[in-house]
Amino acid sequence: MIHKVPSALVADLWPSIEPHVTAALEYHPFLQHEDIRLILFHGGAQLFLAVGEERKVQGFAVMEVVQYPRRRVANVLASGGESG
Repeated sequence: MIHKVPSALVADLWPSIEPHVTAALEYHPFLQHEDIRLILFHGGAQLFLAVGEERKVQGFAVMEVVQYPRRRVANVLASGGESG
């Protein structure tokens, strides 16, 4: 199941997703896992979690919404998780 995580819960859930975020950003040219954490804490992006039957985090996506003059666009800053 996919859940949209309120910003207030990011701090509590961060230990569960930090390994996934670190792995996803291993080769990113300018973002590190700590940058994603700060962006989420300050409400600059939205966290989505994929959670399995045993309530274990299986994956994540971090998206920011940018409003342009004629269109609103969602950019995926990072995503990752378990294989399979």
